[in-house]
Amino acid sequence: PRFALVDSSRRPQPKTAPPAPRTDVIGREDAIARVVSQLASHRFVTILATGGMGKTTVALAAVHAAADKYPDGVHVVDLAPIVDPRLVAHRVATAVGCIAAGADALSVLQRWVRDRRALVMLDSCEHVVEAASSVAETLVGTGRMCAVLATSREPLRAAGEWLHRLAPMQLPLAGAIVSAREAVDFSALRLFVERAAAANPGFELRDADVPLVTALCARLDGIPLAIEIVAARVGTLGLAGLASQLESRLLRMPGDRRSAPERHKTLASLLDWSFQLLTPAEQQVL
Repeated sequence: PRFALVDSSRRPQPKTAPPAPRTDVIGREDAIARVVSQLASHRFVTILATGGMGKTTVALAAVHAAADKYPDGVHVVDLAPIVDPRLVAHRVATAVGCIAAGADALSVLQRWVRDRRALVMLDSCEHVVEAASSVAETLVGTGRMCAVLATSREPLRAAGEWLHRLAPMQLPLAGAIVSAREAVDFSALRLFVERAAAANPGFELRDADVPLVTALCARLDGIPLAIEIVAARVGTLGLAGLASQLESRLLRMPGDRRSAPERHKTLASLLDWSFQLLTPAEQQVL
C-alpha cells in the first residue's frame, strides 16, 4: 500500500521507550539472558512457542535488557491487531517513524535501516507470518547493524532467522518426592504458589499439597498463562476443587490482568485465537 505522508526516513528519529516489562516474571531468567545473547550473535531471533507460554513477556524483558546496545532506538510493534497482511510493513514503518509520501513501506524501511543500530521487536507474527518474514528480512538484510526480535507460534522461515524455542515451566520428575520448601525450585510450582497467594493472601503450600499442585501444573502442560489463570481460583475452589473441576471450568476462568491482551484473559479466547489461524479444513478436522 502507498501512503501520502511526510518523508522522515532520513531524519534523526527520537528514541522511543518500549512498553514496560512485567515486574513479576518467574522462571524465565535463563531464557531472557539467552535471547539477549542470541540477538548479539545473530541479530535476528524468533521466540517460538504455543499460545500462553509467555513469548511476549520474555521478549519485552530481553528488549529492555539489551536496549543500551542500540543507540538508535528500540521499537516494539504489536502485529496482533493487523488483519490485512499488506499493512504489516506500514505498521512497522509507522512504529519506527519513517513513512514516506507515495512510497512503498518496505522501500522506506530499507532506507531507514541503513547504518542504524536499532532493535525492532515484531510481536505476534503467526497470523501474518509471510509479511512479517519479508519485513524482518528487509531490516536485517539491509541494515548491517539492525536487530530483529520476533515472537510467533511458527517460524518465520526468513533468511538469517535464529529460533529460540521457549520451553514449558519446569516441573519435578515423575514420582519425585518434593517438599513445600523445595517446590519453589521448580518454576511451574513457584508460579502457581505466587499467583495463588496474590489472589488469596491466606494461601500457603504444605508438603501434603505438593503432589496435587504438581499434578495440576502437569495437566496444564506447564503453560504459564494456564497456571496463572487456574492458580487465581484456589481461594474460591480450593486445590481439591480445582483438580476435580479443571476441565469443566478452565475455559471460562477469567484472567486477573486488565492490561493483558483480550486473547490472554481466558484460555477460551486463547484457543479462539489459535482456531482462527487454521484453514477451514483444519478447523473441521479439529
